[in-house]
Amino acid sequence: MIVSFTPGSISLSAWGLSPAGYKWGAENKDATSDQPQGFSTNMGEKCQLLLSDKIRGYFLVPEDDVWNYSFLGSSFGSAKNLGRDEAPFSYLRLINSRTEEILL
Repeated sequence: MIVSFTPGSISLSAWGLSPAGYKWGAENKDATSDQPQGFSTNMGEKCQLLLSDKIRGYFLVPEDDVWNYSFLGSSFGSAKNLGRDEAPFSYLRLINSRTEEILL
């Protein structure tokens, strides 16, 4: 999806992945390069974009349950004991790595 902000309006364009683009993406191992070998802008196809308040949809959440890092910011409230569910993702990763070191 491409969003363009122009004075007084917003333009939206939708793009879909072509079969060749899907195949290239599945086989591409160079995830760090700005210009990966074999990439072409022809691997995308312009497609229909439908905006409606009548259609209900869904969204997918990554396996680590962190889909928006903005929600990991500070929050203030009454004191409580923090468990694994409330701890920020980075803190949990640190604790898990320390536990693995101790167990080894």
